[in-house]
Amino acid sequence: RAGGRASGAMASGWVAWAAAATGLGGPALPFRAAGPFAGVPGAPGPGWEHARAEAAGAALDGEGAGGGGAPGDAGGAAAGAEARCSVFRCRVPKGDARGLAEARNAVKRLKVLRHPGVLRFRASDEREEGDAFVFHLVTEAALPLLEFLRGADLGAQREEFLAWGVRGVAGTVDFLSREGGLVHGAVGAGAVLVADQGLTWKLGFLDLLGSRAGAGAPGDGAFAQRAGGLPAPGAPAEVGRGDWGVVRDGPPGAVDAWGLGVLILEAHSGRPLASSGELKEGLRDVPRALHPEYKGLLSAQPPRRLSPGALLERAHLRGGALGETLDFLGELPLKSPGERARFFGALAKAARGLPPALVRGRLLPSTASALAFGTAPPSALGPFLQLCRDSGAAEDPAFREDTLVPALGRILGSRVPGLRAELLSNVGAWAAYAPEGVVEQSVLPLLQAALSDPDPALRDLGLKATAELAPKLPAKAVNGPLLQALSGLQRDPEPRVRVNTTVLLSRLSGFLPEASARRVFLNAFARVLGDPYAPVRSAGLLALVETKRFYGPEEVAKRLLVAAAPLLKDPDPGARRAAFKCVETFVAELREKENEAGLWDEPEG
Repeated sequence: RAGGRASGAMASGWVAWAAAATGLGGPALPFRAAGPFAGVPGAPGPGWEHARAEAAGAALDGEGAGGGGAPGDAGGAAAGAEARCSVFRCRVPKGDARGLAEARNAVKRLKVLRHPGVLRFRASDEREEGDAFVFHLVTEAALPLLEFLRGADLGAQREEFLAWGVRGVAGTVDFLSREGGLVHGAVGAGAVLVADQGLTWKLGFLDLLGSRAGAGAPGDGAFAQRAGGLPAPGAPAEVGRGDWGVVRDGPPGAVDAWGLGVLILEAHSGRPLASSGELKEGLRDVPRALHPEYKGLLSAQPPRRLSPGALLERAHLRGGALGETLDFLGELPLKSPGERARFFGALAKAARGLPPALVRGRLLPSTASALAFGTAPPSALGPFLQLCRDSGAAEDPAFREDTLVPALGRILGSRVPGLRAELLSNVGAWAAYAPEGVVEQSVLPLLQAALSDPDPALRDLGLKATAELAPKLPAKAVNGPLLQALSGLQRDPEPRVRVNTTVLLSRLSGFLPEASARRVFLNAFARVLGDPYAPVRSAGLLALVETKRFYGPEEVAKRLLVAAAPLLKDPDPGARRAAFKCVETFVAELREKENEAGLWDEPEG
């Protein structure tokens, strides 16, 4: 395999990882800018290290570029949009047959095993480096469980989050054992990672995973190289002594049930198990409510051990209100429209029941995705944006880049009924975060559609939104389609729309080329001075004052004042006040210019 399986025939957009990042020659894989590598305490296998990296290119079904693989979808629509990924590497000496078998088993199993509770595969690479084989495995972005727990702000809901997470792993283990006849073989905190997407607990490190029926048999992977047993601190007695007959003939999930007991202890203590003797003392770190489950999972006799499936039935492992919220978000597409409307209508209440880490890491991303794909009602947009501000998430660069900006891009392009009105109503909350690349593509059509909508309320919302969004729009958009739409709205049947159109036109003066402003404004504002609705006439007069820099003395004297002067006797007091202000302003302007020309100088002689 000299040279490795990864070839140079990488699909367009993939970025080779610089050799300096690994020190191992730099395989070509879909990521770049990897952070420092660190070991994962308690993880099985031949010494995997983990690093976070910036994703590059689409998620992969293929293994690196080996065999001419091409980019594919490894996890739904969200996969290609992930901004980060995880990279695992290990270096196994060529003479270590057991280590090589386990590393290859980890890659093979993760590549083919697709389950929401298992870390999602993206790409892999194996190559020779001197006297060793070096493996790289790229997955969805995640953090080792104990590392996540050390840094997460979980507050008073920490125990609820741990219960919910353990229950999720139990569900995965139960599925693998019942439906697949598989044994993970090393369940514990070292084999669990917390995915960035949803903060779901996921099983990884599948080095020992294999069929229960083949336990201890050569070639099966899981325990193939473990004929003499697996004397690890977290292993049950039958595995530690290599009694594979007990494993094969015992209950399907017995080995991994023991691992769930280890996971409960390690998650609550915050440290990996150093010796099996710590399991007996673990009751000090495990909450009293979990003592029956802890003891049942760690029964010395496999037939009497609490099964992973039975663990799922324990109500106190559902995570209380926190667990209910997280489970609802996980099952969102299956909920009825009424259930979703009630949930998102009380989004702020749901946020109060979650620690900050879960608000940013689960509630807000799930809501953003639901809005983008139509599983949340449009009315959820306002509360979502408000929560982004109130929680401080909108000021977090990572949240903006990974969640808020991509979601806005999809929401702006959505055709979900009712979402247009919500976008326009809340424009002040999202305008600053609108992705530059979609402003002309999605924002301009949104405004054009609103300004021409049959509903006057929506036309009015479009005017207000245009005022907010004008600074982000290209000049050609303001000078072209928007000016045309606003010109038509000056004759709108709704008086309020005509008023706001006139005000908006004056505010656009800073975003138009001077030649266009000179050509458009005097005609536009003089036209409305004869409007039957007094506030429109007032708005036109004040708009002339606001844009006075665009009118020359000739235009002022022969056109502007001629149009404005009759309103000095307007029947409406507000219009008369505006007329006096307009006329006085421009007369003063003309006088000043004539002073500069010396008109009032005394004649000589």
